[in-house]
Amino acid sequence: MKILPTRTDLSSLNDQQRKAVLSEEKRMLVLAGAGSGKTKTLLNKINYLINDKDADSKYFRANGRTS
Repeated sequence: MKILPTRTDLSSLNDQQRKAVLSEEKRMLVLAGAGSGKTKTLLNKINYLINDKDADSKYFRANGRTS
């Protein structure tokens, strides 16, 4: 995958995680097994939207849970 320059450090993500973070889709399902980095991907997506896309942080609320 071509690596785009961003203000957010995405170097710790694999190609699929990076693709999810950089996606321009309004809604996205991240479906993966335990320990695969779903929370890491979500947090990097929020960070990317705030730092690179100038989204207002007051509109974000992250809720994580496991079953």
